[in-house]
Amino acid sequence: MLLTEMGEVSFCKAVIEVMKKIPDLYQDSYDIEELRKLSLKCFAKLSNYCKHAVVDSLVDLLHPETPVAADVSLDLYSDFSVDGFFTPQASTETFCSFTKFLSQISASSEPITLAVVCNMLQLANLNHFHPYLVSAFKSVAVQNNFKSISTFFWNFKEIIFKICKNLELSFQEFPFGVFEFKSYSEFILSNYKELTALLVSENATSFIKGISEIVDMNVMSMVVDSLSLTIGIAYASGVNEKIYKLLVPFFPRSTNIMKDKIQEQMVLIIGQIIKYCNCGDEKDFTRIPGVSSESQYFKILTANAPIVAPLTAQFSLSTTVSDCFSGIQYLVDNYCEYKDIWTLKNVYFLCSRFLVLIDSTPMLTEKLLHLRRMKMLMLKASSVFANLSLLDLIVSNVSNVASDDHIKKYVSA
Repeated sequence: MLLTEMGEVSFCKAVIEVMKKIPDLYQDSYDIEELRKLSLKCFAKLSNYCKHAVVDSLVDLLHPETPVAADVSLDLYSDFSVDGFFTPQASTETFCSFTKFLSQISASSEPITLAVVCNMLQLANLNHFHPYLVSAFKSVAVQNNFKSISTFFWNFKEIIFKICKNLELSFQEFPFGVFEFKSYSEFILSNYKELTALLVSENATSFIKGISEIVDMNVMSMVVDSLSLTIGIAYASGVNEKIYKLLVPFFPRSTNIMKDKIQEQMVLIIGQIIKYCNCGDEKDFTRIPGVSSESQYFKILTANAPIVAPLTAQFSLSTTVSDCFSGIQYLVDNYCEYKDIWTLKNVYFLCSRFLVLIDSTPMLTEKLLHLRRMKMLMLKASSVFANLSLLDLIVSNVSNVASDDHIKKYVSA
């Protein structure tokens, strides 16, 4: 039996190795499709123990530097994780094997990491399995170089909440214990800004009163606290300018309180809108008002830049470059008393925020995209980048990022 199982493992790994050598996995070729079906069939037949012997081969297959395109790698991930395990909740042993497999394969790529989170959250309603789910989430955090599950959660909380909404998992049902919150109240107190922002931007406000009672804060104050995030998420979700009408009921009528609060948080709001901008293709930077692809500055900043899919895009939580800057212009035209927002003070603040985000995440795609958001600022407000203090801030911090072998080839671009 041992020889038979080891033979099946070796055969499955051999098929996967052949697939790695094929540039386009989904080209119109019967043999290639047969290989894919064969590898999945072999994998599904393996015992839970033997499935883990194949994980390293799958991680290599799904790695971004292999010829498999990002969208195809997610399809393959779905094949092996969903179809390869059938009913993971059938027993404790199968559940543990499945979640261990997910945590191991999460190291393949950053989009797959979030797909793993999505699949794990689908199992969150199985309360008797929560201790094993906690262990699996900790493993995902470690596999992706996060110091702890709480750090992982902090970096992706908006995406995690968005996944829950897509799974029709209400915030009242959120598995807070999985992310090491000791109580439901602690979870709400730590995340009321993000929860409020998502609820307001989706016009799903019935739960906001309940949040305000837990945090012991009136609803308007809570909305003001989450204002910049609310507007940023609204643009990322495609709500755009409609968000301002959704905000009106939370403020007293016949007053300028809403406009005043937006004015106070103007630069924070702009930063949040840019944070959710899809900078995957730097050719789109020509859609920034006042930026020309013919300028020498543009050519230097965008030379040989690869196309990168932002992690937020797969969860409908990103905005286009065009919508990003039209949204900023709408904001300035309607809520800002001064029209020149691209001042040294404001740009310095925005760059500082993105540098903090770069430093706080070990995810290479996110680091690269935050660097690109700073490039957008350089293109939009090129005149202020002659300031030596601003240049010193950027160079001294970006040089630390450039020491990473995986990202240094993109820093100069």
